[in-house]
Amino acid sequence: MKINKPGSLITRLLFYIGGMFLVALGVRVAVRGGLGISPVSSPSRSIFNMIQVHDWSLELFGKHIGITYGMCSAAVFIFFILLQVIVLRRDFKPINLLQILVSTVFGFFVDLAGSVVALIPTPEVLPYPLRLVFLACSILLIAVGLIFYLGAKLLPMPSEGICLAIQSRLKDVPYHKVKVAADCACVLSAIAIVWFSTHTLTDIREGTLITAVMAGVVMGWLKPVLHPFLKKCGMEPA
Repeated sequence: MKINKPGSLITRLLFYIGGMFLVALGVRVAVRGGLGISPVSSPSRSIFNMIQVHDWSLELFGKHIGITYGMCSAAVFIFFILLQVIVLRRDFKPINLLQILVSTVFGFFVDLAGSVVALIPTPEVLPYPLRLVFLACSILLIAVGLIFYLGAKLLPMPSEGICLAIQSRLKDVPYHKVKVAADCACVLSAIAIVWFSTHTLTDIREGTLITAVMAGVVMGWLKPVLHPFLKKCGMEPA
């Protein structure tokens, strides 16, 4: 879409940054609720847990280097970009390689959101009903955040990039349905990794599964509600 208005790029950046922060806030609220990690984080977390159990490391110039969770996350993100190359082929644009940098910015927002969530007064041990409230708030924040930041039509993160790539090949399938399928695929792959390597699902709980199904579904519910507002602001809802 051509950007004709002088202020439209600024508006898009505001939606982009604000939406990404809402997603980060949703991730942090889910962590505070303690019902499992986010679906997109589950493969990298499972790989990291597997590496820790088997005490694997990298050997570089004769030295053993410990593999961190950040390395695992970067590897998964690179894998998502490679999948985009396979799906899009000649339609893949080199600028999409910068999705790794976008993920770094998102990591900063997650840390910032953690400071915000820490200000919420809660008991040290959350009762289960309150954990479910945190989970519901997390799903709502993630759904709204995704609608806002993807509506800006700027560079997505690798996890959303692969969903957009698949959607571009499935012309009549809305983004939120692709999102549900992708999140479920992430969780299933993570479960397979930890089950065959560590035989424990410590980080993957009911909240992970519920979010995998419901984040995309809630996006579908909210899209008609937010569509007029986004259009008025010059956005293009995914």
